[in-house]
Amino acid sequence: MKVSIIGSGIVGLAHALAFAKRGFEVNVYERHGSPMGASIRNFGSFWSIGQENRYLSIASKTKEIWNELIIGAGIEVVSRGSLIVANSEEENNVLKEFYGMEASARNGLKLLNHKEVIKSHVFVKQGKLFGALKSEEEFVINPRKAIPRIIAFLRNNYQVKFHFNHAIQFVSSNYLAAEDSSWESDIIIVCNGSDFETLYPHKFRSECMEKCHLQMMKASTNVYMQLGTTICSGLSLVHYPSFSACPSLPKLKEKLECDFSEYIKDGIHVLITQNDEGDLIIGDSHLYDNQPQPFIEEYINQNILLYLNQFLNLPDFQITQRWTGTYATHPEHKHFFEMIDENVWISTGFGGAGMTLGLGQAEEHVARILKVADVDGKEQNYPLAI
Repeated sequence: MKVSIIGSGIVGLAHALAFAKRGFEVNVYERHGSPMGASIRNFGSFWSIGQENRYLSIASKTKEIWNELIIGAGIEVVSRGSLIVANSEEENNVLKEFYGMEASARNGLKLLNHKEVIKSHVFVKQGKLFGALKSEEEFVINPRKAIPRIIAFLRNNYQVKFHFNHAIQFVSSNYLAAEDSSWESDIIIVCNGSDFETLYPHKFRSECMEKCHLQMMKASTNVYMQLGTTICSGLSLVHYPSFSACPSLPKLKEKLECDFSEYIKDGIHVLITQNDEGDLIIGDSHLYDNQPQPFIEEYINQNILLYLNQFLNLPDFQITQRWTGTYATHPEHKHFFEMIDENVWISTGFGGAGMTLGLGQAEEHVARILKVADVDGKEQNYPLAI
């Protein structure tokens, strides 16, 4: 059977891998000469600490597949773990509550007091520090290198065919077409992020899908440094849904809305990672608008850097790149997955969690698709080629 995937970002590659492992003939179609969307414009973080408890099994499956790809595709893990710093009593209370509720469900959670944070993380500022939450589950890769290596891995190990510079303009039940070419396919999966609006504008509108527009930066330091882990602080506690059940979160929100009203308006939460070349990746903001402006607002970048300076004491650095990104998000669901036509499915709207949930979710999607497609039960379950 032939399977066609539209989009070569991490969600498209995840579905390509899941089908290829089962012995299907897979073709991937990408409108650009290489992936250009949200999958290369992010922190490169597997970020399970930000996911609600009910998604941890999907995150765990995703991490299992990432670990196989890290070996098979030669992807370097830059750092492991995460640290959420508390610079107020309200932030520290949320971390304590989260730990109390989640320690048994999540591996490697540990509350750190002031002294423990300073001893193990030299760049954290001491002045307003109350404590921190450490997690061992997260890791960072360089997405600009990892995505091309996954593509090469799929080509070399599973003979997946990639059709770059082919913008798919029409899809029907067993047929897809670009400007000057067309193909037949038994199964078609649309995984082109917010661009699926181009193919199915009525569905994008009826589902009330939104586009999230973000701003990020890359910086280089004047001296060698190792950040050691991904670090964020209080604004992240109101951004990530995993903390929503903490009883004192409303009190923290009230404080942050008073102290950082402009930050809340622009959807800013500040997180920093370090890539394999030593560069710092810093972000980000979140503007929900289906017609986002193409312009970078410099005051947003400056607010991100000001907030970063409140909890980290970093060596002098220079901003070397600024960029925007856009991803799709669903108002009610963690992601959007639906059969939109006979043999045609859409998988999108991971809301920035594609690196954390995409690979595992694709496994579930493929199982559902094959059940609906009534594929012969002699499905081949090949192990991941190494």
